[in-house]
Amino acid sequence: MKNRIYLITLLSLFVIILFSCGKDEAKKSKPEMTPLDYNDAIIAEQTKIINTMLELSNSFNNSDVNVMDDKLEGLNKQTSKSIEVLENMEPYEGNNELRASALELFKFYESLSEKEFDEMVEILKKKNKITNDDITRMGEINKSIVERETILDRNLSQAQHSFALKYNFTVEKNKLQNKIDSMGK
Repeated sequence: MKNRIYLITLLSLFVIILFSCGKDEAKKSKPEMTPLDYNDAIIAEQTKIINTMLELSNSFNNSDVNVMDDKLEGLNKQTSKSIEVLENMEPYEGNNELRASALELFKFYESLSEKEFDEMVEILKKKNKITNDDITRMGEINKSIVERETILDRNLSQAQHSFALKYNFTVEKNKLQNKIDSMGK
C-alpha cells in the first residue's frame, strides 16, 4: 500500500513537471523569422519614421504652427518607439550590420527631431517676422541634414543589399524615395 501511494505520488509529480516544462518551453519559443521578415521588420520601422517626417515636412510647407508642434511630437515618439524595437531585436544569425546601420540612422532621426527640426519649428513660428538670418539658418540646417543623412542612408542601403545578397532575396526601391528626395529641396 505504501509503495502504491509512493508510486502514484511520484508519477503525479512527474506528470506535473512534464506538463509545466512543456508550457514554459512553448511560451519561450517564438516563430523563426526569415531573413526577409527580419529585413522587412527593420524597413517597416524606417517607413513609420519617414511617414511621420513627411507629415512634419508638410506642416512646415503649410506654415501651420499648431500642426508643426503636434507633428514634431509625433516624430519624437515614433523615433523612440522604432529605436526601442530595433534595440530589442537580436542580430540575425550573428549578423548585426543591417540592424546596427538602421539603428544609427534612427538615432540620427531622433537627434533631428530634438534639435534641428525643433529649431526649424521655432523659426517658422515667427511667420511674418522671419529675418534673412533665419532664412540663412534654415538653409544651413537643411544642408547639414542632407549631408549627414546621405551618408547614413548609403550605409543602410549597403548593409541591406549585403544582407539580401547573403540570404538570397532582392531589395526593392523604397516607394517613398521620391517624397524623401523632395524634402531636401
